[in-house]
Amino acid sequence: MGGAVVFNNTGGPVLSGYVTLTNNPTSGTITAFLANNGTNIIGPITPGNSQTVFVSNIGTLDAFSGTAGQPVSGRVCVDAARQVA
Repeated sequence: MGGAVVFNNTGGPVLSGYVTLTNNPTSGTITAFLANNGTNIIGPITPGNSQTVFVSNIGTLDAFSGTAGQPVSGRVCVDAARQVA
């Protein structure tokens, strides 16, 4: 898959919440994707657009380009919560 780790909760408490991927217009024609623990959860997102999904168990989030070897520019926002006793 490649890409870059943008959030890592491996071994941490169970987190759930909303994750948003925004693909900046500067990406040209390159689409963006986001995976949680190796499973695609968002994408393809075209430049200038975004998508938000609810993730029940946020682990390692990887952002990657839809075109191998081509960079993509964007933003990932995580709005997560955890339950405590």
